[in-house]
Amino acid sequence: MREQGDKKPALDIHGTTHFWSESETAAYVEWINTQLKDDPDLASKIPVSKKGTALFESCQDGILLVKLINRSVANTIDERLINKKPKSPIHMSENLQKVLVAAKQIGCQVHNLGPEDIKAAVPHLCLGLIWQVIKIGLLSKVVFDTSPRQSTFNDSNSKKTSGGNSTANHEKVLLEWMNNVLEKAGCTRKSSNFGNDLADSVCLSFLVHYISPPEIAIHFDLKANIADDDLERRAEVMLEAAGRLGCRQFASSVDIVAGNKNLNMAFVAILFNAQLELAAMAKRTAAMADSEENLRKAVNDKEELLRNMTEVKESTINTLQESIRELEQQLEKLKLELFRTNKENDKKYEENLRLKEFINLLQMSVQKAEAEINSLSNSNEILDSKVKMLHSELKILEEQIEKMLAENAITRQEKELAQNENIKLNSQIQCLQISAERAEADLNSTAGAQNLTILQIREAHASAEVASAKLRAHNTNLETNLISLHKELEIARKGFSLTETSLRNEIKGAQDMLEQKNNEINR
Repeated sequence: MREQGDKKPALDIHGTTHFWSESETAAYVEWINTQLKDDPDLASKIPVSKKGTALFESCQDGILLVKLINRSVANTIDERLINKKPKSPIHMSENLQKVLVAAKQIGCQVHNLGPEDIKAAVPHLCLGLIWQVIKIGLLSKVVFDTSPRQSTFNDSNSKKTSGGNSTANHEKVLLEWMNNVLEKAGCTRKSSNFGNDLADSVCLSFLVHYISPPEIAIHFDLKANIADDDLERRAEVMLEAAGRLGCRQFASSVDIVAGNKNLNMAFVAILFNAQLELAAMAKRTAAMADSEENLRKAVNDKEELLRNMTEVKESTINTLQESIRELEQQLEKLKLELFRTNKENDKKYEENLRLKEFINLLQMSVQKAEAEINSLSNSNEILDSKVKMLHSELKILEEQIEKMLAENAITRQEKELAQNENIKLNSQIQCLQISAERAEADLNSTAGAQNLTILQIREAHASAEVASAKLRAHNTNLETNLISLHKELEIARKGFSLTETSLRNEIKGAQDMLEQKNNEINR
């Protein structure tokens, strides 16, 4: 087999000689450098050198293998449990032990491999583990479908595989997929393996040409390439066409011609994954075309809507401008009203201050009124007592008047008696006059008796005049006393009436003042 040409010997920890492939090592190094170049935890290791055993020495602490396993099957190892800066062989052994457990978990065959083999950088063992991890990652999207001639994208590609022959099943499906594509591409040949059947690059050329989009396939002359007798040049032209798809990985023209089945299978897996990506891209492109058409329609609709909206907007702008002018006018009016309102508010504020002062004065007045009311209440009591005193005085006056009336009646009786006496005296005078006349008549008869009679008459006349004077004086005194009593009675009545009226006016004034104070208090 031509693939044995680049094999190199190496001893394991037991002193046994084994062979390992430099070309495979270089291909895996290139893949690792491409896939893990942005990992900060590998900044001191990446890029790994393609020369010698640098790859195997980079795996001694287990960190590179942890990253490679998680790259092939995501989240297989919890990196928080890894010693990313191992300071002792124990830390390295712990990392490598986790690597071997995880590798077995995803489907790698590790029954002849231990942590000490990796720490010793045994080439053929490290290379075998690395290849298994890379192959599981490459074939993770290849699954069986209901049709034995088809393969589909595995949506659960992140799930961990189990079982020792799972990758073999994936290899079978990958081979069936390639033969199915070759049949569709018009190739009359089929491949039963990834080694010598692909060494002439015919099947690979048909495969690359078929999965290439038209804009890339146009640059790849399939017939001319197949007709070329130089196998390495044929392989190189095919790889250049694959490079336009971004798939020039793992296999070189020498590896293909040598029939390296591992690198050829990895290359076909890359083409399979690219075909899936191209199919998905085609779907996305078709969806984008549909979206673009829908977008054009939407743009047209939007433009029409925009025109309508522009017209509506212009109309709205005009309306708004008119509204703005009206609002500005209203604003000016409102400013004037606000100015007036502010003035009125200032006036009201001043009025409020005056009202507050007035309220304070009213409160003081109320207090004074309450004091006056209390005083009036006391004055009321005093007036009531005065009224009672006046009533008692009135009673006394009435009693005095009754006494005066009684005395007046007595005086009248005395007057009547005096008048009767006067009448009697008048009658006596008349009698004396008559006697005087008789005496005068008898005067002539008796001279001496005449003088005596004249004297008697004179005495009688004097007595009568004295009695008459007394009677007149008595009558005058009685009349004077009676007039004086009447005047005193009238004065007393008038004084009592004035006093009673004054007291009632005072009481009424006090009541009015009291009611006014109560009204002011209520307000």
